[in-house]
Amino acid sequence: MQIDSTRVNVLVVLESIQGDSNDRLVKLNIDSFELRRLRLDLVYVYKIMFGLVATDISDYFTLQSANDYSAITRHGNPYKLYL
Repeated sequence: MQIDSTRVNVLVVLESIQGDSNDRLVKLNIDSFELRRLRLDLVYVYKIMFGLVATDISDYFTLQSANDYSAITRHGNPYKLYL
């Protein structure tokens, strides 16, 4: 069966990689769980900020007022989050 042979091939490759888990991640060109989780958290914050999910932004963050001059002068980015 194709799935079983693929699984065996993956196990052979994983067993052949020497070193700690960070070495394996680098050699396999994959991100750590911590980095993947951080990336997904940032994507979710983006979705909350721009109304792409049914979550109220004020439940989690306080945005700086758009009328505040210092908010607009930060590299043209009026979005500053306060927890």
